[in-house]
Amino acid sequence: MVLITNTEIARVFDRMAGILEMEGGSGFKARAYRRGAQTIRELPTSLESMVNDCVNLEKVPGIGKAIGAKIKELLTTGQVLAYERLKEPHFPLTLALLDIPGVGGVTTMRLLRDTGVTTMPALVEVLNSGAMTWLPKTGERSAAVIVACLKEIIKVEPVAAQR
Repeated sequence: MVLITNTEIARVFDRMAGILEMEGGSGFKARAYRRGAQTIRELPTSLESMVNDCVNLEKVPGIGKAIGAKIKELLTTGQVLAYERLKEPHFPLTLALLDIPGVGGVTTMRLLRDTGVTTMPALVEVLNSGAMTWLPKTGERSAAVIVACLKEIIKVEPVAAQR
């Protein structure tokens, strides 16, 4: 079994939801993944220990059959094939934006489409310039939060940030 925290598992489902939103995929699936991610973050027990103790994950509100199967797949193999397929065509910047609280698939898509940038440093430059205040829900304060989060990501993952 692969050691993965509840926070890391929730991140996978948040990203899946964001990518589905960006691609105009199933709104139902995106909402289910978001709800599942929120549930996972709030669990007082690790999913790893729940799976080891043979707890039926479907009994946990917000985790259905499909999400439960994906959790087991992630804990067993270290990845979720459905997630790997979803994220494959996207830049690391896309995934980084989806990790920022309050930035979902629609905002990510608009930021990338409307700026044309594909790297974190380029997006930080655009956001620092104040040019993004026209985007709905992306005023100066939101742009500052996004910039701060991206700068932290660049510090932690400098190689991926340059792609």
